Amino acid sequence: MPRSRHELADHPLICEIRFDGASDPWVSSLRSGREPRQLALLLTLLVPGLRLADQSAQGWVLTPTLSTLNPEAPTPELQSEYAQQGYFVPGMLNGPDSLSEQDGLPDINLGPVPRGIEAGATLTLREDMAAYLDAYIQLTPDDRRKLLRAAYWLHLAGKVFASSHSASFQSLVQAVEALTTVPPGQPKCPECDRVIGVGPTRLFQEFVAKYAPPTEDSEDERTHKLLYETRSLLTHGNSLLEVDEETGFVTPTPARITEGQLHGKAAEVCRAAVLGWLRSHAPDGAAFE
Repeated sequence: MPRSRHELADHPLICEIRFDGASDPWVSSLRSGREPRQLALLLTLLVPGLRLADQSAQGWVLTPTLSTLNPEAPTPELQSEYAQQGYFVPGMLNGPDSLSEQDGLPDINLGPVPRGIEAGATLTLREDMAAYLDAYIQLTPDDRRKLLRAAYWLHLAGKVFASSHSASFQSLVQAVEALTTVPPGQPKCPECDRVIGVGPTRLFQEFVAKYAPPTEDSEDERTHKLLYETRSLLTHGNSLLEVDEETGFVTPTPARITEGQLHGKAAEVCRAAVLGWLRSHAPDGAAFE
């Protein structure tokens, strides 16, 4: 199977699952696409940095690509081609009838998940991976949908980060909002007819305080409050993070550094809150790190 020559690249991870097929080919095809998609979304929540491949992505590429050129050889004439992006696994295009043989495959490492990339590193999964999977399996269908929506927003936050830090920040907060629901039948103001009960801001703050509470550090608590305030400004469309503004500045400014730190905190807090919610639905006796 092809592998990238670069450390900072998309390295393929193949995950096979077994599902109940159907005599109707259309039903079987639907299940073969739905089940892997749901499991893959769950894995992006449990394995930071894991990204889903685009379903049908095309774009302009150089042929031959610059990554395959020999730097000591004369540079050949490059050409442009509008090509299909994708990864092909031999023998799996039509879906095999059984799982691949696993004899000879190395065991997956379990332990603390590294925060960065190291040369020669292999995939490491958290030690409580099985406990999280068990917690997901016993969720009700409605709670599963909620969790997968939250996983979708967290995954999208990483996917759009290079294009828009602002959109990425909004997606992080929306991951938490996917698990919160405004109670129906709340009281309204008799004069303006606006709801005066619990709103999305308070729901977000209470959710985070319950499942990813700040430390005793006052600065940490202040940062938690800033998360939703920043998201609200971005959502209304009258604000962008400075890095997305066309200011013309190339070097980092104090505002950009502060916003970058807040974005990093949002990614940490929102993921922790979603995982905390999942742990709260685990069966009694489940062991989490």
